[in-house]
Amino acid sequence: MRGHVEAGDAETLVMRRRYRASIEDVWDACTDPRRLAKFFMKPVGDFNVDGKFEFEGNAHGEVLRCEPPELLRFSWIYGSSDRDEVEIRLSPEGAETTVLELEHASTTKLADSLLNDPETGMWGRGTGWELGLIAMEAHLCGEFPDFDLASLDEDSPEFAEAAELADRVGEAWAKVLDASEFRPRKQANAGQGSRTEALLANHLRGRSAEAVALFDRFVELVERAGSFTFVVSPTTVGFKGSRRAFAGVQIKDDMLKIFLDLRFELRDARVRGVKPHSGSLYAHEFLVAEPGELGDEFAAWVDEAFEVGEGIGS
Repeated sequence: MRGHVEAGDAETLVMRRRYRASIEDVWDACTDPRRLAKFFMKPVGDFNVDGKFEFEGNAHGEVLRCEPPELLRFSWIYGSSDRDEVEIRLSPEGAETTVLELEHASTTKLADSLLNDPETGMWGRGTGWELGLIAMEAHLCGEFPDFDLASLDEDSPEFAEAAELADRVGEAWAKVLDASEFRPRKQANAGQGSRTEALLANHLRGRSAEAVALFDRFVELVERAGSFTFVVSPTTVGFKGSRRAFAGVQIKDDMLKIFLDLRFELRDARVRGVKPHSGSLYAHEFLVAEPGELGDEFAAWVDEAFEVGEGIGS
């Protein structure tokens, strides 16, 4: 659809769902940070009007209007993207049914970011919002599974189920766009283009100079190992070879949490955890706080992990 926001004329995405829950319960699920963290993402910040909030590793914004239990409007800035606006409208249908409308408005070409990106594995905005609304329905019914989505193993049944659902939702959005006037533009360099750069910038935004230097050093080690693709999620910067992902990084204050898949179990002071992975692989979790900890020895481990990403020895 088309609309208008403070920044100018906009393309808008409107999604509508009915929930078997009171309007008060749905409003609470949309606005209570503790409940949002259970089925969507955990927000931090000031949730009053004019207050600024952030979903760590994802979007940030400012609360523009709040009229409980019927209307919530906020800005939505993802990485280095423009200032979009999102409005959630609730209306009751009887005592135990609530209609929710979510409207996302953007002054940029919204259709370009709606679809999933098969090169990077990143979900589009259509899939991202819809999976959140699906998860909220399960949460309201008390059926949402009790696990941390950010920590799901790629080989787990839960991850496979979520990935399959994301693919199906993405295919449905592609059909919607094919039938509409809002067709996405063809993207050059789709694999590692501006969208991935924006996601990386979002991970590094506000981090200490020490943490950014450590991250740059780790990327340098991976680049030395060979050609790879960034796979960026809301919580982790992943590194994928020609066959599979082999490494990941989470930035924690002034240190890095680094994940490497290796064909052997490593014992070292920097290792904070090891667990058997698929086949004969071991998933290692490191904590690194000093540049000297990313020296030649660590570079050799990165080389070993890169071979895993290339399918060598598997």
